[in-house]
Amino acid sequence: MDDLRERLRRLQRAYGATRKTGCSADDAPEGVPASKPASIREQLERIEQRSSRRPVPRDGASERARPPRLKEVLQGREVSTPLGVCYEVKTAYRESFRHGDHRIGAFRDVDMEALGLFCGGVDGLDAQAEDFLFMDLETTGLSLGTGTYGFLIGLGYFREGTYHIHQLFLRDFDEEPAFLCRAQQIMAPFRHLVTFNGKTFDIPLLEVRFMMCSQPETLREKASWDLLYPARRLWYDRLEDCRLETIERERLGVAREGQDIAGDQIPRTYFRYVHDGDARDMDRIVYHNTMDVLTMTALAVHMDESLKEKDPARTNLFSVGKYYEKQGIQGMGTEFFEAASSQGPSHQEKDRALFHLAMQHRRGGRFEDAFRIWKGLVEREGYGFLACCVEIAKHLEHRTREYDQAIGLVLHALERVGPEEDRVRADLDKRLSRLKRKKGTA
Repeated sequence: MDDLRERLRRLQRAYGATRKTGCSADDAPEGVPASKPASIREQLERIEQRSSRRPVPRDGASERARPPRLKEVLQGREVSTPLGVCYEVKTAYRESFRHGDHRIGAFRDVDMEALGLFCGGVDGLDAQAEDFLFMDLETTGLSLGTGTYGFLIGLGYFREGTYHIHQLFLRDFDEEPAFLCRAQQIMAPFRHLVTFNGKTFDIPLLEVRFMMCSQPETLREKASWDLLYPARRLWYDRLEDCRLETIERERLGVAREGQDIAGDQIPRTYFRYVHDGDARDMDRIVYHNTMDVLTMTALAVHMDESLKEKDPARTNLFSVGKYYEKQGIQGMGTEFFEAASSQGPSHQEKDRALFHLAMQHRRGGRFEDAFRIWKGLVEREGYGFLACCVEIAKHLEHRTREYDQAIGLVLHALERVGPEEDRVRADLDKRLSRLKRKKGTA
């Protein structure tokens, strides 16, 4: 500003000299046309245009109207790494802090072993809250190609009675090596990584970025809980979808403030910042990322509560039982099938749970219990009618040798086979022929 004032004074002296002496074009000082003396305001505008590349405001707008810079919007700091500097924002919460309906510190009370099994078969038997790192990315796009960057990494963790969130912000693409190096430094001590859709997006994207910057990465070495998939198991047919925003609203009691920004606006907003340094709305993106990290922590707490409560109105108990059955955890599957078969919100859901419960009884050698369930489903023509007919026919053929009853049941099943079920019909015909042969030789 002082330099600008000095130049202004020189122009005033030159302008005065031109008017008084009537100097020619050859004698006029540089920047002052001799043919028509320019006003001081015009000269000042030309200087400003040459010294800065910004156009001079024509409407008298003040300097304060310029777009804010990053340091004016975010309360962060530069952090040095072996690969340069990067920008970091740090926030801390007491464990008594409530995010929606849940205390953040309630994560310490989670049954780590049970939740670990439900979140992908990861054993969390000996895990403590301090072993977990909650991670969420904001990115420049939704593809996993080499042109997509993660520009904000949110990392949440417990230490000494406090929940910390570190957020690394990529101010420019040439800072990415330091940005990723700092991320590795923070991630290194943790054994378990918790994400939401991280298995198919966040983790693969970071792996690509580490590779592009020729840096080693250890994400795959950590035990991983991706909360998207257990959320779908718990709330299939109970929520309109399982997006994080929906779960927040419908299950966690979280209401985001007006400073939040829609996820689909984030890439465009960040590119505006990279292009012209306009940091407007960067605080909204950081807020959005903070909320995502806090929500994942509260979500883990709520999932643990849902598995313990077994509320059929809010949780799809059959879906949970199916998951445990698929994982070979028969005891847990039986527990949820029993709850769903007695408390399910619809006959269809109850019957499906009963059918799978009967199959578990059969696998466990409890044939009479299985037979009783199959018989009830056949009598009311419930879920799995044809499969139940076959199972009962097997029981009558191989265990009780009641061939007439088995033949009658197979004939009844054949009457219900649809025209497109050729394979089922062929299997029933084959069973009927065998039963008739056994009856003839009995």
